[in-house]
Amino acid sequence: EEIVSYEIGYKATFNERFLINAAVYHYDYSDMQVLGTFINQAGLAQEEVVNADKAEIDGLEIETTWVATDNLRFMLSYSYIDGEYTDFCCVVDTVSNPGVEQDLSGSELVQAPKNKASLNANYTWFTDNMGEFSISGNYSYVDERQYSIFANPESIADAYYR
Repeated sequence: EEIVSYEIGYKATFNERFLINAAVYHYDYSDMQVLGTFINQAGLAQEEVVNADKAEIDGLEIETTWVATDNLRFMLSYSYIDGEYTDFCCVVDTVSNPGVEQDLSGSELVQAPKNKASLNANYTWFTDNMGEFSISGNYSYVDERQYSIFANPESIADAYYR
């Protein structure tokens, strides 16, 4: 597996209260190793590493922290991934479509949700005798994602939030 990676980023702090980290990137893979599930001769499912000849990923990541007071802090993160196998030919799906070679070029990457976001609020208070206490709330979202190299509807996991 080989990768050529291009990335440009930005980091800044404003008034010692607001921090931002951001990056935009492009990855160009050759012989990307991916895990596929196949049925072996004994009729059992087994995982096997196969090489996708070429894959490309474009993405964006942003993380921010706002220190509202000495005790209250908010954090927000977001990531976007647009990735696909650009040359991934002639793989046999032995699970859903036995015996048929498939060209997976143009398929989305396995386990690469397009969007992910997280928001956190944290309040900390300090005591003289008992140390520090914190209360925190977190919300996160993960977009749907494909769990198989073969674009089968049954192997797509729904988006979820917590």
